[in-house]
Amino acid sequence: MNNTIIYPTDFSKSSNNALLYAVNMAKAIKSKLIIIHSIELNEAIVSTGNQEIINKKLEHLEKQSKKQFLAMWNFACKRGVLVETYLVKGDIQKLLPKFILDRDPMLVVMGTTGASTLENKLMGSVTAKVLRNTSSPMLVVPEKEPWRGLKKITFAFNYEESDIANLNLLMKIADYYNGQINITHVLSKGKIDDSNELNRFLKFKSKVTKAATYSKLNFDLRYSDNVMEGINSALLESESDLLAIVTRKRNIIERLLEKGVAQEVLYHSQTPIIIF
Repeated sequence: MNNTIIYPTDFSKSSNNALLYAVNMAKAIKSKLIIIHSIELNEAIVSTGNQEIINKKLEHLEKQSKKQFLAMWNFACKRGVLVETYLVKGDIQKLLPKFILDRDPMLVVMGTTGASTLENKLMGSVTAKVLRNTSSPMLVVPEKEPWRGLKKITFAFNYEESDIANLNLLMKIADYYNGQINITHVLSKGKIDDSNELNRFLKFKSKVTKAATYSKLNFDLRYSDNVMEGINSALLESESDLLAIVTRKRNIIERLLEKGVAQEVLYHSQTPIIIF
């Protein structure tokens, strides 16, 4: 894994908001920021078959893109972040997964719009496409959630092999902003009296505490028959600025399509999420 953050942008409002998070995350973990934008002509222009019109449009889009890049470069550099920019041509949904795979970043930062349904807005978006087709951690930033720092982070874990490595990244971020990490595990209410589960949690807590290079850690074992509901309650109680969740070995993509609590966690709460 390389010490870089990849920030894909279409120069939309939601993407521009995500830039604030990308720059501040890069500052926290002292990483290089890679900004990528793809020029793609709409069907109406391509279907004309008029190469002169096509070339003029491409030239215009390229000029506008470089202007946007310059503004972003200046914004990041003034905050002490090293930047690389990539201007590519073609379908970003096809290009981006390989671009990310080749560079193996510590984090991908992408914006997303608010939605009436997750399926229409998140799962049908470039963000969801990248999530499905890359293994890199991704920070998804809602359009209307301004950067306010990271005073509190909720890390929802499920005893995955990558938990410690994921926590190490979160601790670097939290340390920079002097934030607290709430390390949360949700069990079903039927396991309240299960001593094996309690011991497993306590062993994990001991392992993390011994290995941790950061002290502002809070461990939270809670019970709910709905995991997402349990995570949501942890977010609300802690007033966290960021949710980090491990999903790779759980079928989270399909679960996120469910109505109700999952939508509330991802959109109505407007909490930025790092998906490991």
